[in-house]
Amino acid sequence: MYYISPYLSLIQDWTFIIHDEDSKLLYEKGLLFDTEEEAEQFIKEQTLIKKIKCWAKEQQGDWQPDWSDFSEEKWRLQFSAGARVFTVIENSYYMSFTIFPIFKTEEIAEACGYEFGNEILEVFC
Repeated sequence: MYYISPYLSLIQDWTFIIHDEDSKLLYEKGLLFDTEEEAEQFIKEQTLIKKIKCWAKEQQGDWQPDWSDFSEEKWRLQFSAGARVFTVIENSYYMSFTIFPIFKTEEIAEACGYEFGNEILEVFC
């Protein structure tokens, strides 16, 4: 198996031992991978998610969606696989379980798709 070392994000071999607490912890946290490629993909995904969340924070400040306020507009990115385009969806009623942030305005959501769209496709599609 493989894991990502917290030091320099190096992918290293790991021998899983059923009674070893470190092995159990890595497994439970989803940080053990069957292949080196899976570990590399995990790093790419987590890096991009963090990058987008930081970008959103710069654009939106400390704004957080208020899911109890249905009149507050909330926006999210959506990708149309058939048309191969990103669209922005107004999302005030449904709490989306998405890896990307919810956006304060349609303009910020569109800017995120424009800024990161190619990278999202490269990493996730």
